[in-house]
Amino acid sequence: MLDKTWRMERLSKKVERLSEENRQLKKTISDFEAKNKYLEEKEKILEKTQKEYEQIIEEAHECQRDYIKLLQQVKELRKKVKKEK
Repeated sequence: MLDKTWRMERLSKKVERLSEENRQLKKTISDFEAKNKYLEEKEKILEKTQKEYEQIIEEAHECQRDYIKLLQQVKELRKKVKKEK
């Protein structure tokens, strides 16, 4: 009888320990899931920002090309003015 009682106590303690470990693991999983969701949201923001950045760079290149064309036109107009003088 004592052997069964002692064995039941041991099993009960083991169940308590395993239950606590299970709670800890569930909390860890929950924390990881929350962190994963946060990182996914940040990744979406980063992708959006990257697309906006690429668009700005493209617009800057267009402005640069337009500026070069304008400089060439100014140069040609100056030559024209010099010839007319």
